[in-house]
Amino acid sequence: MIKISYTSHRNIDNLYFAGGWTGILYLNTVPKGSGIKYISEVENKNGVDIVKSKIVQEEHTIRFIASETMVRVLQKLPLFSDVKVTVDSLEENKVYNLKFEVGGWLGGGAYAQCVLTYAINTYVTKNASIVNFG
Repeated sequence: MIKISYTSHRNIDNLYFAGGWTGILYLNTVPKGSGIKYISEVENKNGVDIVKSKIVQEEHTIRFIASETMVRVLQKLPLFSDVKVTVDSLEENKVYNLKFEVGGWLGGGAYAQCVLTYAINTYVTKNASIVNFG
């Protein structure tokens, strides 16, 4: 079971958030891991590379079928300020690079085949190290 909670710091379309409201979706499916990205932020000063941060980012994909009403909410999900995912009661993780797509419609347009992809930063280090190649 996947729990997706979402909030925003501004109004989106006709969804009003000024009162601190949080939306929660439950999906009866399991995310599939599609890969890992390694992201490094390096700054070069006077010929010396300074590593400012390193991130290991896990990418996940969720495939499910949703009603037309639920698709309307999910299409706005990438616009929210804060989206968190909990999988099988494990720790909530803040989501990055969220994308939602409708693959096709079923039942005369009542249900959609949906794909939700997102990334979770699992390890971040901001310790600078100096590497000299010369």
